[in-house]
Amino acid sequence: MQLFLANPDTIEDVFLRRKDFPKPVHMYNTLKLLPQDSPDDPLEMLEIFGRNVNTVEGQDWVRHRKLTAPPFNERNSNIVWTESIQQARGMLDWWKDYGSNGVRTTAKDAKILSLNVLISAGFGMSYPFASGRDPPTQGFTMSYQEALSLVLEYTLVIVALPKVLLRLPFIPEAWVRAGQATIGFQRHIAKMVDKERSLISQGVSGAASLTSLLVRGSEEARRKKAHTDQEGNAPNGLTDEEIYGNIFLFNFAGHETTANILTYSILLLAAHPQWQDWLSEEVEHVFGGEHGGQAWTYDKFPKLKRCLAVMLETLRLYNPVVAVPKYTDDRAQTIYIDGSAYVIPPKTLVMLNICAMHTNPRYWGEDSLNWRPSRWITTSLCDQKSGPQEPIEQETLFEPRKGTYLPWSGGARVCVGKKFSQVEFVAVMAVLFQKHRVEPVMETGESVEKARRRVVGVIEDSLLRMTLQVRDPTLAAISWKKR
Repeated sequence: MQLFLANPDTIEDVFLRRKDFPKPVHMYNTLKLLPQDSPDDPLEMLEIFGRNVNTVEGQDWVRHRKLTAPPFNERNSNIVWTESIQQARGMLDWWKDYGSNGVRTTAKDAKILSLNVLISAGFGMSYPFASGRDPPTQGFTMSYQEALSLVLEYTLVIVALPKVLLRLPFIPEAWVRAGQATIGFQRHIAKMVDKERSLISQGVSGAASLTSLLVRGSEEARRKKAHTDQEGNAPNGLTDEEIYGNIFLFNFAGHETTANILTYSILLLAAHPQWQDWLSEEVEHVFGGEHGGQAWTYDKFPKLKRCLAVMLETLRLYNPVVAVPKYTDDRAQTIYIDGSAYVIPPKTLVMLNICAMHTNPRYWGEDSLNWRPSRWITTSLCDQKSGPQEPIEQETLFEPRKGTYLPWSGGARVCVGKKFSQVEFVAVMAVLFQKHRVEPVMETGESVEKARRRVVGVIEDSLLRMTLQVRDPTLAAISWKKR
């Protein structure tokens, strides 16, 4: 039995009652594909490399959450900011080289950018945007960059097919490489974890990378467990397999979602150029016209509210997932909707309907189906109908009613990478639209307005794979020009 909820108060209540409405991890059951495992082990879909914070419940979730949340701190956000700016500048230079012919690889390039940011923030390795594949490390058949890229690209294949099939001669070569990447990725992670533990044993301070912080937090938890809690009441650290699983989750979730939202936003801005001017005005104001240099520091992030508003509005209409699943497990649960009590039977799948909440005119106005980033700015100049105009510094972000906006889920299980994705997105928007604008490439006999409507049509032709994404973004050629 399934129940879809679209009442904000009831949704908030479900989030708060985590033990009454756990995450239905059984929904993601599949086969584990690591070489040492039996193909009969039923594990969750995201457990290609091990259990992680997204696939566990109860006290296991508490343990994972306690160790996976701290790495997403301000120190790491600073790395994300700096790397995102570097990657965005490289991507913009790459796109400008296409000239009036335009770029059809927006989605592909957004994934490269997102991958490189993840590698930098996660493992302390930095690659230029257009650097191509890094050569394999000694003792490996492919570099970490290539292994991770292939694992992320072919996750569905890796999950669906037993490892033995990935070695058969009639299997596509790309799938064979994906199988090799699965093994290679784990070996790279294992080597990094061992290196971090060696640094810990030598008393050497770690970097601010996600991997370093995760391993050090886990080792500290193990040390406290061994020395201060002989009765076993303190939470233990993560096993190696759980460390691998969480590192994969960080990459999978961060890469897929942020890259898709960047693609949607860039195409939407190409189709609605008035919002490009709106963004450029803010970026020029915050950085004083300086393109790069000392002004582009992380402390500017909170000031770029319009850039963040573009992300928030895109997530409102094109959220990566359409619902948040919960479960009543073995007991009936009572919920209240507008004062009336309803009893939900045991083993009922309860879906918190993101699409319905994000588009309800009661909470978002009569234009709830329109993409309008300014709805997130409460004192935006373009929203004022009378009275003196407020300076950009006085603009504040709109806070929606609880339960009506759920792009990063909610409650205790809110996404730990929320700030990571926001910092990355805002930095990219600031670089792209400070001194440049984007427009659709017109086809033969096409007017500017018709070209913009065509791009909107490409955007609206979306489908849900593992997450919501544009079906064929290569149909929308866009060109970048200096303002």
